[in-house]
Amino acid sequence: LEVTVPTLAPGTVEVVVTVGGQASAAVQFDVVSVRLPSIIAVLPDTGTVGASVGVRGSNFGSTQGTSTVTFAGVDAGAATAWTGSMLTVQVPAGATSGDVVVTVAGVASNARSFWVVEPTLSSIQAGVFTRRCATASCHESASSPPLATDCPPGSVTRNLDLRAGMSFASLVGPGGIDSCEMPGRLRVQAGSRATSYLFDKISSATTPRGMQMPANSVALPADVIDIIGTWIDNGAPNN
Repeated sequence: LEVTVPTLAPGTVEVVVTVGGQASAAVQFDVVSVRLPSIIAVLPDTGTVGASVGVRGSNFGSTQGTSTVTFAGVDAGAATAWTGSMLTVQVPAGATSGDVVVTVAGVASNARSFWVVEPTLSSIQAGVFTRRCATASCHESASSPPLATDCPPGSVTRNLDLRAGMSFASLVGPGGIDSCEMPGRLRVQAGSRATSYLFDKISSATTPRGMQMPANSVALPADVIDIIGTWIDNGAPNN
């Protein structure tokens, strides 16, 4: 939802959303006497160094001037586009996963998280698998029976579990793991994205079987898909 703050005296108020007579939990909102820069969303919120990222919000000013956008404290430099409600910048060299902040006339906005993904399993795990895939409705097998639906009943191949600490064994091996959707095709063929079923599933909207990963969600950005492919091409190490 996006709404305009009504006329209110400065101070802390509670925001509640009511649907069908059912009220949500309340969250606090600070009403201030001056218009502060505010970030609504960072789009996408996962990417690589050099990727183009949009920052949507309000009170950014009509031009950049001396205003800045930082990624985990690293200045993104000159924006490629700047309006009062939308900015476009490139993820700067040296940026790490952390907060995006817009500073206008010396006043900092609220922070929104951004995950910088590199071609290592630990980085892919934190920025992609844990956030987008290892959920109770997808590839998470902590419950009994497992909630994951990758494997048919009676399959000798285990369910696809993309939780931290479980994804490598579930994707790579040892010795390679057959896809349940396409028996005989490895989930990850170390050294070859072209023959890895995982890469097909994240990169194509028309996969050989099933739907594109992440299921029922926005597809991964192209640069993130390429990073996962690079990890596979590098031998899919447990790094």
